[in-house]
Amino acid sequence: MICLDNSEWMRNGDYPPTRMKAQRDAANIVCTRHLSANPENTVGVMTLAGPRCTIHATQCTDSPRLHRAILLDNTPIGGASRVIKGIKIARLALKNRPNQKGEVCVCVCVCLGLTVCLRASVCACVCDVRM
Repeated sequence: MICLDNSEWMRNGDYPPTRMKAQRDAANIVCTRHLSANPENTVGVMTLAGPRCTIHATQCTDSPRLHRAILLDNTPIGGASRVIKGIKIARLALKNRPNQKGEVCVCVCVCLGLTVCLRASVCACVCDVRM
C-alpha cells in the first residue's frame, strides 16, 4: 500500500517543479518496480490529507489503474496530514488483500516536519503490526 501526502506542505516548490509531482514520480517508480518483480504482487494507493484519508485504488495488479490513481488530478492539496490514521487504514485494507500469503508492506510518503511526539506515535503504530 502506497500512502501519498496531499497536505499543505506539498505546495512548496523546493523540489522542481513541486513536491507533489516529485512524489507522484517516486510512487510511479515504486509501483512499476513492485508489479514487475512478481506477477502475484499487488499495490494499492491512498492519500493521507484532505477531509479524510481516502483509498484511491485497492490492492490490484492493474498497472494503468494504479497510475491513474497516483496522478490524483481530482484530489485537492490541502488540510493536515493524518499519518497515524492513514497507517491504520492501510493496515486494515491490507487485511482484505487478495493474496494473503504475500508479504505486507506500507510505503508512506510524508512531506511534513514530524515532531518528536508524532515520531514516537508513528513508531508505536508501525511496530504494532501483527498481520
